[in-house]
Amino acid sequence: MPNLSKNKVLYTSGYEGMDLTQFITNLKNNNIEYLIDIREKAISRKKGFSKTALEEALISENIIYLHYRDLGSPGQIRKKLREDKDYSYFFEQFSNYLSSKGKELEEVTELITRSICCLLCFEKDHEKCHRKVVAKEIQRINNNGMLLKHL
Repeated sequence: MPNLSKNKVLYTSGYEGMDLTQFITNLKNNNIEYLIDIREKAISRKKGFSKTALEEALISENIIYLHYRDLGSPGQIRKKLREDKDYSYFFEQFSNYLSSKGKELEEVTELITRSICCLLCFEKDHEKCHRKVVAKEIQRINNNGMLLKHL
């Protein structure tokens, strides 16, 4: 049976600097079918981006919302990053943490092979966000040329 994920694209997006309308328009412009929230806590001070409100807004646009809290960055790692801005340490610690989340990573990887998916977090710059580590790990698990596109 052929692997359907050849040349699949995994999208990622941060909503920092966008309002909900802009964010959803960006998803629709890229034909996103599933928004996979990988924040540990799916809450936001930004209107419309907390779990329930976001899910309701996406339903009306035929985009399915999923929350994988275990793929979020643990609070103690985020707290240390806020204190010292040491991204090398942050990404090393998050990678160590992520290595214990095989089941969740496999589930998301399988979904991506069948659908157009986007990983969600807050940070606009994917280079300063844990979602780049999650995306790279999914790409490694897929092992079939999956491309990454940061919106």
